[in-house]
Amino acid sequence: MFAGRIGAIVMSRKRHGERRRRPSEEEIDLLKTCDRMNHLFQSNQLDRVIEDLDIKENSTAKLRFHSVIIYQSCRCEFSTNSQYQKSLKIIKMTEEFWQEDKKKQESNPFNVNPIMQQTYKDARSIASDKHPKALYAECLKQSTYWTHYAASPRVSIDDMAMMLCRDLGCEVNYCGLVKKSYPMEWEGSSDCIDEIKQFNDCMTRERRRYAWLDEKPPMFDYIQNRLAEKRKEKKFAIIFKPDELEAIEKLREEDRLQMEKEKMKNQPLIS
Repeated sequence: MFAGRIGAIVMSRKRHGERRRRPSEEEIDLLKTCDRMNHLFQSNQLDRVIEDLDIKENSTAKLRFHSVIIYQSCRCEFSTNSQYQKSLKIIKMTEEFWQEDKKKQESNPFNVNPIMQQTYKDARSIASDKHPKALYAECLKQSTYWTHYAASPRVSIDDMAMMLCRDLGCEVNYCGLVKKSYPMEWEGSSDCIDEIKQFNDCMTRERRRYAWLDEKPPMFDYIQNRLAEKRKEKKFAIIFKPDELEAIEKLREEDRLQMEKEKMKNQPLIS
């Protein structure tokens, strides 16, 4: 296979009018690396790829980027000398970058000192977990992150419903953390069934609400408007009694139906 590729390169260069020469040692070594990488990719032996490229196991992004660069460079077969030089330059640049990063990591005393590493592991093993209330507060935070995520063009209806029901999702998480902390006390309890049901009902309502809109606004604008409405609803829930809230909801429904009727009247009749 390897000899055939060398012959193909020489014949390709001859067809392109390049001066026939024997491939350099550097080019042969690179082709050997390519053949090995192709074999490892086809057999899905990622651990061997890590070993060959001298990359740490936990640096998945590095592995993916570096290996794809090599794989794509090998696939071009280096049919011309310019392609070979370009591919070789890319591989050298990435290799230098990862080697510099590797040296930087190794120069950090925390990463190479076994005493510090063991001390960190011991401290992490005996440290108490965060209180469920603290985790609940963290779950409700990160509003900036969620705002940026809502502006993404890839946000789906399910993502939108998750954002609008995030407070109920945090309550499910909080309930699970509390019951996990006290297994004997909560044995035989509902296992957060009520919280999960509220969350699922909220997701269903929000999905239907958006799906039933005649004119669907941009997802980001819709999420921001719905969040503002839900904040008002929570304030109303504190001020008014349950029967008063039901009356308000009925008035809103009547207004919505009236607007739909007027909209139907104003539409031109289709013959």
